[in-house]
Amino acid sequence: MCATTGTPTPAPVYEFRVTGEIGPVIRSAIPELSFGGTEQPCTLTGVVAGPAELERLLDRIAELGLDETEIRVHRTIGSHCQAS
Repeated sequence: MCATTGTPTPAPVYEFRVTGEIGPVIRSAIPELSFGGTEQPCTLTGVVAGPAELERLLDRIAELGLDETEIRVHRTIGSHCQAS
């Protein structure tokens, strides 16, 4: 929640760069993430609502045998807190 305006703050968009075999089983196991390309490392992108969801996704990525090489966080458009 934005302390200045009281409006909800959108969840950030995360990019997970991973290496490993990405096939239909992996894609169906993480439906909340989109998969960019087939080259290694592959980029998985999605909105992460909070620390608990981030931890859950990282655990699931590891359980699927993928290795994270990089994680980036992007604020969504309009996610900055501004007074009107």
